[in-house]
Amino acid sequence: MAAANPTSKGTATSAGAASASSPSPATGSNKATRRLLTFLCIIAAFALGLHFGGGAYLRTQGYGAAGRAGQFVPSYSDAIQEFVERDLLPAVNETLAALLTGDESSSEAKAQPVRPGEAFKKQAVDNGATVGPKHPVLFVPGFITGGLQLWSGEECLKHRFREGIWGSTTMAAAFLADRNCWMKHVALDPITGMDPEGGEIKVRAQAGFEAADYFVSGFWILSKLIHSLADVGYDPSNMDMITYDWRMAFPLLEERDGFLTDFKLRIERMVEKNGEKVALLGHSMGNCLIFFFLRWVTEPKESGGGGGGTDWVERNVQSFINVGGPLLGVPKATSAILSGEMEETAVLGKMGDLLEAYVSAKKRKDLVASWAAVWGMLPKGGPALWEIGADLAKGEPMQLLQKSPTSTTSQEIINDGNGGVCSDDDENVCHDPNSSPTPSEVDATIQEFIKMNSEEGTFDDVLQFMLDWGGGAGPKAAAARYHSFKSGTNKPTIAQWHNPVATPLPQAPSLKIYCLYGVGVPTERGYSYKENIVEGSSTPGDPPFLIDPTHNDPDRNIANGVLTSDGDGSVPLLSLGYMCADGWLGNDKLNPSKVDVITKEYMHEGSFSISDPLARSGPKSGEHCDVLGNEQLAFDVLKIVTGAGDVGTSIVSNIKEIAKRINSHEMGGLDFVSKAESRYQPGPIPTE
Repeated sequence: MAAANPTSKGTATSAGAASASSPSPATGSNKATRRLLTFLCIIAAFALGLHFGGGAYLRTQGYGAAGRAGQFVPSYSDAIQEFVERDLLPAVNETLAALLTGDESSSEAKAQPVRPGEAFKKQAVDNGATVGPKHPVLFVPGFITGGLQLWSGEECLKHRFREGIWGSTTMAAAFLADRNCWMKHVALDPITGMDPEGGEIKVRAQAGFEAADYFVSGFWILSKLIHSLADVGYDPSNMDMITYDWRMAFPLLEERDGFLTDFKLRIERMVEKNGEKVALLGHSMGNCLIFFFLRWVTEPKESGGGGGGTDWVERNVQSFINVGGPLLGVPKATSAILSGEMEETAVLGKMGDLLEAYVSAKKRKDLVASWAAVWGMLPKGGPALWEIGADLAKGEPMQLLQKSPTSTTSQEIINDGNGGVCSDDDENVCHDPNSSPTPSEVDATIQEFIKMNSEEGTFDDVLQFMLDWGGGAGPKAAAARYHSFKSGTNKPTIAQWHNPVATPLPQAPSLKIYCLYGVGVPTERGYSYKENIVEGSSTPGDPPFLIDPTHNDPDRNIANGVLTSDGDGSVPLLSLGYMCADGWLGNDKLNPSKVDVITKEYMHEGSFSISDPLARSGPKSGEHCDVLGNEQLAFDVLKIVTGAGDVGTSIVSNIKEIAKRINSHEMGGLDFVSKAESRYQPGPIPTE
């Protein structure tokens, strides 16, 4: 029996020993069959990935008839075809032959590459040195990459108690079983920003490394970095992950979960236990949360802060390792809130009709708009950064949201003459400040935006519209109340603490900030919108605007209504690098203690591996999530946290030239004062 069971760990019989040294034809055939079936399952999963959005990803990796990053690529089919012919089929043929013959010596599937942590440790040993943990490390994962669990729910989902309804295989099962039920459970109340009204639904963040090491089985997020740190001696005594409900506005995380207090105490415990200051390592939106926290923890409790004192960061934090942080926001947050769209959904063609029938744009928009954290990722800095055009193909000024040249205009909606927009100047503009907005008021706000969004309108105007509109919930929406985009104030409010243009870095002269991010991947930077005119009506539908996939302008990198620029595929270069490479340097107002800011860019070099087939782009990737598997980035992180080497500034993009063009423009730079903010303040829902 032992010989017949390849997983048996019992004492081998002589027959077992013989079979181990020279397997019988039947045994070899069974192994080959198992290998083949496994391989075909991987290929099937990969094929599904190509059909459901994979083409968009391949375009960002440079596949397609028109060539490489930054160039106009006309269609997904060209990208998929080139990828299949150039990379997938040769790898399939080689691996298939190896699997069927049992000779895996030439197959990547057998190859076990040396992990960055192992290589880092070996390099030190070869140089006669030793490396090990120095600074304790606290991971802060990003938007949507952390797991969410159900703690109580309605009848349709309560049987999944403590199961993952986000970031697990049960997420897909719950969605497919009853998509409306699932969407109701992962939504938040748009007015309170908390759990849905009624109290039956309670979704909370999964705890521990398991929350964000993998998104779903096989799709790694932070696991490669965790493993590399473990290779040099890190373990749960000096490495941890703090998880949170990534849907919520940051101040509400403290109100509902006591999260920010836990964050503070976690760091203090790690410092006390290890005798060294902590390295905070964030990915994506996790860095926005770290930035907010560094202000919160130093503010007095009576101001809504953590009461740690102005020297708390200096005493407890060694470094802020910002991996792929959207410090100045992402334009795709605008499109997701306005219309429930991104590039991939706007250009799906017939598949888009299927998606619309299954989960409509309105449902997608309403769900995303209920997540206040998405509003915190709206572009910061206003037109002085985003509409100068310094980072665009032709370097010409261009609105972040522009009216499509093919768009038609609806008839003007009758309103009170002020567009239905609540303003500080006229407190009686809204019909009733104590009630939810009526459909006519929402329509009036939309119409005001339509009239305003002309050549004279700026992104500040767009932001103000969105804060007044509240995703359809009106200006009392939590997303609007807890996110101010106003700058130029002497003392930022809690609603501004998320905004690096308005809120200074902490008083921590020994703190080091490392901005580590990928470049060389075309990234959504702006949109051409058309009104969503309901058939048989002259008024906008819901959502009121849609990306116009018929608008193409290759000279300006506009394809299918989406304007692209350099970035990491999710975050534009402007957001990744402007504050790090320029805005915080020599700026006494935003960096009063002259914190050392180091910027390290990684040029994207995508590669396909048959052993990692789920659209991951290799050990030199600069893509937003896959950069977490970039081997050079792992080396740099290890140098920082072990103290075994220096990481200096290394810039391979043109971010310095972009910053120079912005700062020299008569309407550009950080001196520009943005004014967009809600008329309502954070805190209890106003009743006056």
